[in-house]
Amino acid sequence: MTCAEIANLFRHALLRDGAYQLMSPGSRSSLHLLAADILEDLHPQLGDAVSQELVAHLQQAANENSAIAPRLQRWLRIAARYAESDYQPAAAAAHWRSLANLCRGTGRLEALYLAAEANIPAGLTGTTESGLRTAIAEATAQ
Repeated sequence: MTCAEIANLFRHALLRDGAYQLMSPGSRSSLHLLAADILEDLHPQLGDAVSQELVAHLQQAANENSAIAPRLQRWLRIAARYAESDYQPAAAAAHWRSLANLCRGTGRLEALYLAAEANIPAGLTGTTESGLRTAIAEATAQ
């Protein structure tokens, strides 16, 4: 890549970010939801690899529309499982934690447990232990 191409990419990124910030939150949310709809339609052809991108769009859309939460929960599970199968433990744990933040009761406890368990392949024993302690504390408090 030439210096001119890099400079052009930089300018485009600044323009993109500036235009994004000028949109109202509702407009941004609608566009993220549209992107998620398109990715969801393509999912049968592209497989679970699109789930992480789909989750990112649904999370942005959910900031303005809480009705998206059940759909987001479904895709967080798919994205977490995909990340685990693709040897991305940090991404898997992050998806499980996001799911835990959306759930209550046993669904939350399960997601906290799975987030802690996802850290094991990465050798993050401290994070795993901390996550399990949180799940145990919440389970005993119920």
